[in-house]
Amino acid sequence: MQVDQDKGLAAMTCFRVLETSKNNVTWLELTPTTGRTHQLRVHCWEGLKTPILGDRKYGGREAIPFGRTDLYLHARSLVIPLPQGNTLTFEAAPPKNFIEELKKHSLNNKN
Repeated sequence: MQVDQDKGLAAMTCFRVLETSKNNVTWLELTPTTGRTHQLRVHCWEGLKTPILGDRKYGGREAIPFGRTDLYLHARSLVIPLPQGNTLTFEAAPPKNFIEELKKHSLNNKN
């Protein structure tokens, strides 16, 4: 995937910095308002100039500074609007390796 300024569709992601560790790992909350392929990964790398931890596709070696190759991208919640006007909401706790990585960098998982 790559950004196509001429023919590509617009994509928008809202983000919020939740916490930054002493070794410069930042925990972000990302909220896509459009649904493009690899949108969050591209916006982190090209827009914020930082790869998602473990994202070798977009961040290369810079994305694996601690040797971890797991992709640390987790969908905490998903809200699906229904035709009747109401919504379905699904929530999921981060996987064990995600929580362990937060703790390793002294990030508190309270957000």
